[in-house]
Amino acid sequence: MRADTRLPPYLPYPRFLLQADLTQTAKLLYALLLDRATLSQSNGWLDEGGRIYLVFPIEKIAAALDVSCEYLTDATMADASGILHALFELDDLYPWMHLIEAVDDTDEELPRKRVALCFDYNILNGFMTEWMLRKQQMRSGEITREEYQEWKLNWPQTADDCGKFEPKKVWRKSK
Repeated sequence: MRADTRLPPYLPYPRFLLQADLTQTAKLLYALLLDRATLSQSNGWLDEGGRIYLVFPIEKIAAALDVSCEYLTDATMADASGILHALFELDDLYPWMHLIEAVDDTDEELPRKRVALCFDYNILNGFMTEWMLRKQQMRSGEITREEYQEWKLNWPQTADDCGKFEPKKVWRKSK
């Protein structure tokens, strides 16, 4: 770089994000929103209380981050309590969800007998079957962690019914 080199357009990335315990997507979202807030500030977009506001539709945020809208709008469940409360809500809404005791030997570190969720809903079962396949492919090294993340972040556009058809969005680097 020289003194007269023009910089390409860039996003402001606060230094505290380097050490923040956030996903890379959350950090990038922060930078995008900060960039939009700076634009709003320069345009004088203020509400009655003098606070900056911005207009950034979910669809455009998802496109900028290269993730699905569903990924951005789903509630975050950061701990066991949050997960359990989400399951309680599902239990109230969907009577076809059942708890069962299952034997699982996929992880020697965990107990063999566990509680599992079952769904009497064929399309959901199909989606979960594909999810299980992707986890197995990642564990076996058939796909990378990055490919697995790409599949999850862009689902349902990356769904292919376990290889039965081409997904709307390509997520694998190579087959």
